[in-house]
Amino acid sequence: MTDVKDEFLRNLNAKLLKNFSAPQIQDINQALMLCLHGITMTKQCTDLVVHRDDNTKILKYYFAAKQVAGLSKRSLEFYSSTLSDFLNVVGNVELTKVDVIAIQYFLAQKKQKGIKNVTIDNHRRNLSAFFGWLHKNKFRSDNPMDLIPRIKFPKRTREAVPEEDLEKIRQACDIRERALIEVFLSTGCRVGEIVRMERQQIDFERSEAIVLGKGNKERKVFFNETAKFYLQQYLATRNDNNPALFVSDNKLHRKLEISGIEIIVREVGRRAGVKIFPHKLRHTFATRAINRGMPVEVLQRLLGHESLDTTTIYAKVNDEEVKYSHGKYCY
Repeated sequence: MTDVKDEFLRNLNAKLLKNFSAPQIQDINQALMLCLHGITMTKQCTDLVVHRDDNTKILKYYFAAKQVAGLSKRSLEFYSSTLSDFLNVVGNVELTKVDVIAIQYFLAQKKQKGIKNVTIDNHRRNLSAFFGWLHKNKFRSDNPMDLIPRIKFPKRTREAVPEEDLEKIRQACDIRERALIEVFLSTGCRVGEIVRMERQQIDFERSEAIVLGKGNKERKVFFNETAKFYLQQYLATRNDNNPALFVSDNKLHRKLEISGIEIIVREVGRRAGVKIFPHKLRHTFATRAINRGMPVEVLQRLLGHESLDTTTIYAKVNDEEVKYSHGKYCY
């Protein structure tokens, strides 16, 4: 520690020489040595500050790229949450030098907190996207996520709402709620896609509409006669100028956001005694389509899935279908 004090005094003396005489500097040094007696001096490392600045710049570039790619606000917030949490757990390390051990430690910490594997794997996927981007854009010469395996978790069975429960739900609806439920069941849209849908986008003559899906990709969806009927009935009650397809039913007539639609759907389910949420209605659309013989490639296009593997989740046959086929073919 004496070396640090000596270095401090040498640097100070070099600066004092410009304005003080040698005897004055000697007096200052003696006074300082008396004041510093018994005090330990250490040299502060500023590397963390540099890392923090570098990390901020990299994250700024990354999220700008994600915004250009068309990620939703919700997705951006989830990515941001993962990366912020990662830095909090592993320390303020330089992102361009993070190693496999640090990533494994972060994921292990999640496991020790009792977080479900499916959630931990979602964080792993977020980190994989980030470090893959760093590697692709030459911020790193490697991708540490190449050595992190996918986290296994039990696949949830995506249950559709039974037909009997659908009738209970319909009976519990007012006109706006019925239109909303039927749009979900007829189009299979994600809740965010319905939020972004506007009245002028609906072609009632052709019973179709263009929606903006994930990654700002457009696709065509279709309305059956029931959905078209109730949607027209609902729109006929509107006397506002808001272009949104669904708005609040108070005097302000504001566009319904994701949270608003989720609340409405869950409230309808509560009144009907059926547990539902928007994405379950999307599952129901897909399951009914598959069970009625729709080719999985067509369903993929309607749902806006990039991968056919995602769509085939809905193509599982149930026990009754297996029993029927056995009786038909194995006699």
